[in-house]
Amino acid sequence: MGLVDPWYITKVEFTKGESKLSMGKLDIYIDFKIGSKFKEVSSPVLYGAYDTVERRWRHANFFQHECYVHAFVPRIKLPDGSVKQVQVPWAMKGSSFTLLFEAMSMLLVQEGMSLSGAGRTVKEDSRVIGRIINIDSSNISPTPYTTSTIPYIGTPSSQKPEPTSSIPLVCISQ
Repeated sequence: MGLVDPWYITKVEFTKGESKLSMGKLDIYIDFKIGSKFKEVSSPVLYGAYDTVERRWRHANFFQHECYVHAFVPRIKLPDGSVKQVQVPWAMKGSSFTLLFEAMSMLLVQEGMSLSGAGRTVKEDSRVIGRIINIDSSNISPTPYTTSTIPYIGTPSSQKPEPTSSIPLVCISQ
C-alpha cells in the first residue's frame, strides 16, 4: 500500500468464512502518529489534525478473501475556517477503493475481461467496475487521429479513403 510516515498499521484481523468454501475477510487498520502535520493539496502549509473521520476502503483480495482498509482520517482546519479531509496515500479522493483495487479492476478489463467478468472476479457489481474505469480515465483526453494514421487491416492501400477529419479514439476492450 505504500504507507509512509506518519501512517502505520495498528491492527490486522482475519475473520474466517462460515464454511470451508466461503470466503473470509481481512481487515487492516491504519492510524497516524499523534501530533503529525498534514498539508492541504493546493497549499504547502502544514496543519495539525482538527478532528478525524472514520473511513473504510475495499482493497485487493488477500488470496480468495476480501480485504478492507480502515482508518481514522484527519481533517484540517484552514485559515478561512473551512475544514477539509486529508488526502490519504492509498486511495483517490472520494473513492471507496484503494488504488491497488482500482488498478486490479482496470487491468482485468484492459486484458479483455468483460465488466461483469471483472466484477465477478473481484466480487463487486459490474457497474462499480465501470465507474472505477470512468473515474480513473476521466482525466485522460482522447488523442486525435486522422483517418490516414489508422491502419486498415486486410485492405489494399489503393482502397484506403482519403483523410477527411480528425476523430477522437478511446478504446476499452470488453
